[in-house]
Amino acid sequence: MEARRKGESRWAGAPTRKHFAVVVVVAIALTTIATATPTQAAFPGENGLIAFASDQTGDYEIYTIETDGTGLANLTLAPGANDYWPSWSPDGTKIVFNSDRTGNDEIFVINADGTGLRQLTDDPAIDRHPAWSPDGDQVVFHSTRTGNFDLFVVNADGHGLQQLTDGPAHETFADWSPDGTRIAFARIFSLETFDSAIYTLRVKSGSERRLTPPILTGLYPNWSPDGARIVFSTFCITCATNDVYVVGVNRANLTQLTNGFGHAGNPAWSPDGEYITFDHYETIDFYPGALLMMEANGDEVRTVFDGPGDDGGGSTWQPIPED
Repeated sequence: MEARRKGESRWAGAPTRKHFAVVVVVAIALTTIATATPTQAAFPGENGLIAFASDQTGDYEIYTIETDGTGLANLTLAPGANDYWPSWSPDGTKIVFNSDRTGNDEIFVINADGTGLRQLTDDPAIDRHPAWSPDGDQVVFHSTRTGNFDLFVVNADGHGLQQLTDGPAHETFADWSPDGTRIAFARIFSLETFDSAIYTLRVKSGSERRLTPPILTGLYPNWSPDGARIVFSTFCITCATNDVYVVGVNRANLTQLTNGFGHAGNPAWSPDGEYITFDHYETIDFYPGALLMMEANGDEVRTVFDGPGDDGGGSTWQPIPED
């Protein structure tokens, strides 16, 4: 695969101006499957840096930034490659992400200061959107190893690969619960109607539970630090807006958090549970995007970073474990 150009789909090789939410369905249908080709748990603790992906230099890189928008730092520094979907380790010392720097999308880990890069996966299939387990021993991700997208788990040393799902739909955007017993994910049922929903999967038994109603689509689930709620965003390319919602893991108290912000996606909780970051796009083209944050009830929305390109490659908060 050639290196992906600015604005090109993270899901396939065909150039597009659509962002992740659009290409997740369009590119899979038109390119990814036909040719064999954010957001991560908020682990409890104090709030540290925000990691996110941005193409402000021409290629997507992983950056860290303070919540007030200062201290921007490029961690990956890989010209010609595209790095995105970062996820902080539960101890706040490492970031797992996916990159096409080897010519194919694989999973990598890097230290919080940009050192110690190492590769976790090496397969002809597409491996994307990694997220840590709460004990730091495993990483869940979605992959085309079976043809369509399924969920897989690999040990943090790159060994012990296990497949979690195997069905006709596409299981994507997984996120581990803070207690390690469940994984939230988005299931995409139809590549024609873009029908999707948020589910949870019990790691030991494999039993599933649908959380979102049929009237809503759902992508990018992210667990709250207390494990009681999941934030997610809708996806509809024919709608005037896409918004961020939160729902209880018992399917109760479905609440819309954003309204009137154009298209919002990739929400992520802060480790203290008080804030949520999300990507913001003015139009359905999903490019360029800005990184915003709000209080967990949807109030006090403000911009964290809005650079010259797309700053919506999925955000994740660094947990600083409490003593």
